[in-house]
Amino acid sequence: MTRRKLLIAVIVAIFSVSLLATLTTSAPQIREARADDASMFVAGTEIRLGVPKEPLLSSLRSRYVLTQTSTDSYFFWEGTGSGAKLLGGVAFRNDRVSWVSRDWGTFCGTNTLKFATELHSALDSLQSASGRPVVAYASKTQGAPGLRITAIQFSSGPRQLTLSIAEGNEAKAKSGECVSLQETLSAK
Repeated sequence: MTRRKLLIAVIVAIFSVSLLATLTTSAPQIREARADDASMFVAGTEIRLGVPKEPLLSSLRSRYVLTQTSTDSYFFWEGTGSGAKLLGGVAFRNDRVSWVSRDWGTFCGTNTLKFATELHSALDSLQSASGRPVVAYASKTQGAPGLRITAIQFSSGPRQLTLSIAEGNEAKAKSGECVSLQETLSAK
C-alpha cells in the first residue's frame, strides 16, 4: 500500500468514527443488541461488546500495531509503514468495549470487481449476523481542500456497514479516488 493510500485509509477510518457518531444520533432507532449480536470477528479475533479494556488491548497489542485515535478508541493494523493494512478498530466507554469495526478494504482504480464482490459479502454478513433486514441511508458530504468524502450507511440491528467514497481534486491527478468499506458494531 502506498503512503497516499495509507493516508486515505487513515482519513476514511477517522471520518467513519465521526460519521458513526453523527449518524447514530440521526439514524432510525436501533433495537438493543441480542446476545448473538454482541460480538464481531475481526482478523480472526472475536471482539465482544462489554469486554474489559485492558485484557483486550493487551491481546491486540501482542498481534497487531495499535494506533490510539482518542482517549478511548484505537485502530489496529497488520504490518507497518506503507505496507500496513487496516484491520479494524475498537472503542471503549467506562473501560468496556462499546464499539467494534472491521475494515473490509479500500479499493482504488481498477479494483471495482473486487470491491463489488466484497460489498456483497459484507452486506450478506451484516444481514446474516443480525437476522434483520438491512436499511440504507446516505450521509452528508464532508471534505477538506482537495478531498471530498461521501458515505452510504447500511444498518441491520446494532450493526452498520459504511461505504465511504473519497474523491480527490482532479488537479491533483485524482490521487484520492478510493472507496472503503467498514463494518461496525456498537452498544447503545
